[in-house]
Amino acid sequence: MTGLFALMLAQSAMIDFTPVQPSISEPVLQLSAQRDSMPVEQWLTRLDALGEAGDDSAWELLGELYANGIDGLARDPSRACDYFERIGDRRGDALHSLAGCYWGGEGRPQDYVRARQLYRQAIDARFLTSLCGLGTMLVRGQGGPVDAEQGVALCRQAAELGDINAKTDLGTFLLMGTGVERNPVEARIWLEEAGGEGQANAAHLLGQIFTRGDGTAVDHERAAHWFRRAHDAGRPDSAWRLAQSLLRRGYRRDGGETSIIPALMRESQAYALIAAERDPDPAVREEAAAYAEAVRGMLAEASE
Repeated sequence: MTGLFALMLAQSAMIDFTPVQPSISEPVLQLSAQRDSMPVEQWLTRLDALGEAGDDSAWELLGELYANGIDGLARDPSRACDYFERIGDRRGDALHSLAGCYWGGEGRPQDYVRARQLYRQAIDARFLTSLCGLGTMLVRGQGGPVDAEQGVALCRQAAELGDINAKTDLGTFLLMGTGVERNPVEARIWLEEAGGEGQANAAHLLGQIFTRGDGTAVDHERAAHWFRRAHDAGRPDSAWRLAQSLLRRGYRRDGGETSIIPALMRESQAYALIAAERDPDPAVREEAAAYAEAVRGMLAEASE
């Protein structure tokens, strides 16, 4: 083991890591600006030609497009990983993405040992996100021995350097007491930073924290705030959680008497209908649809 990563492991604290964000070339930026002016296949061919001519940022972009299925492309993890592999060790972001191919088993056979190796190479290339990519593997013992202390330290360093995914992972470790002493208050601080910057998983977890009052008072208004942010950032399962948070504020039972706040219940119904269509769990979709119909009847009765 050589290079920056070996030096880091030799230290009890993570020091002297200056992140390097690989650049995007001017030709790729110019071609990206022309995306809507030509057929997609022509645009992709021109990007690939830039890569063949030695512009690694073109292949990096192609890899991300196919990995995520964006800009009108169908997801193609194998092709995405091919592009990352073509770049080799010339870009830290490509090494990081290729590590993800092997870690997740999408586009490449799952191979934790190879993933660890690639994350280490990306760290040597000073790619920030790989610090916690490797850190989570160390915490979980994936691809080698468990080293929870070192893994959490890597994620903490990445979080302190501003990586929102590392903030989320560190917050989760602190909340669950995984590899570190449980500390729900510090966990919430990191998660609120990440959620405030648009990290959907952090926002969803914050919604759960305020729903159950983990290290803080139960607060359904704040829970709804975070579930809404998680949904807006792309978590499809947050819609049902948000509908439930709104229900807890919009429906009151006092003895034998019930009352509703119509605006909150209408919003709850709207998110339940979204959940009925988009939640990844079929059982939740069914429950959400039935709930939305029940609220429709409740609102109709209240308006009479």
